[in-house]
Order: sequence, then C-alpha cells, then structure tokens
Amino acid sequence: LSNTKVNGRYLFGGLANAAQPFDAAGVHSGDTGQFIVPVAGGVTLEASLPGGEPFTDPLGGPSVFTTLDNLETALRADNGTAVRAEIDNLINATDRVADGRQAIGHQFERISNVTSALERAELAANATLANERDTDLASAVLSLQQSETGLRMALAMASRIGELNLANFVG
Repeated sequence: LSNTKVNGRYLFGGLANAAQPFDAAGVHSGDTGQFIVPVAGGVTLEASLPGGEPFTDPLGGPSVFTTLDNLETALRADNGTAVRAEIDNLINATDRVADGRQAIGHQFERISNVTSALERAELAANATLANERDTDLASAVLSLQQSETGLRMALAMASRIGELNLANFVG
C-alpha cells in the first residue's frame, strides 16, 4: 500500500515520486515535499500529503512498519508490556492514517470548489464574449453616436452654466 502507484507516480513519495518511496524494510527513501497546485492569481492549494505520510510519523515517532515489526516481536516473546506499548503506537499510526484521509478529503473538496468556480467564470466569460460577438454592428455604431451627441450636449450645457453668474444678469 505504501508503494501505491497511480499514473506512473508513487502516491507517498513526495516530490521524488518516480521511484518506490519505501523499501522492503519500510524505510522511506522519498522526500517530504507536497504537490502545490496554482489555482488563480497567486493562490495555491496543497494537493497531497507530505511524502511518506501517513506511514511515517512527522513528529519522529516510529513508522507504521517499525510499530508492526515491534508488535510482532513482542507477541512472539509474549511480552505484555511491550505489546501494550506497540498497541498505543499502532493507535497513533491509525490516527495518522485517519487524519491523512481527512486532510486529503478537505484538499480534494477545496480543489473541487476552485474548479467549479473557475468553470462558472469561464462560462460567464464565454457568454459575455458570445454576446459581444453577436452585437449588431450598425446598432452599436448608432448607439455610440447617440451617446456621443448626448455627451456633447451635456458638456455644452455645463459650460453655459459656468458662464452664468449674478454679474451677467445685472449687467
């Protein structure tokens, strides 16, 4: 599971995902990088967990593989104290897996929301572009000329109002 490959890349290898991230002993040989996806205007989203997680403990605790190996050794030795300690480590590992699943779910949801927003923006832009392309050129020119005439009349009236003052009425 820790060496799962999708589309030619290992899921838990971080940014060094072309080679298997875990060897037979469970040692992580990838990096801890995360894929960062640019979405728009300098905004980015994390699209993966750090490499090695959730199989390795980012806080330096034992990996899932070390915990399972230690649990097997403790069970074979019939060492109850060690079994309890490894069960606690296994619970911590299970919590890391659950946290990782939740983090990926949140990341997927954020990326889906951004994708939906971008699709809606693209549809709106395409509708506006289509509307502009379908504009009747003759009516657009006529409307522009009418607006220009109205602007000239408004400017002429504004300049006349500026000339009106009490001295012009008296004299």
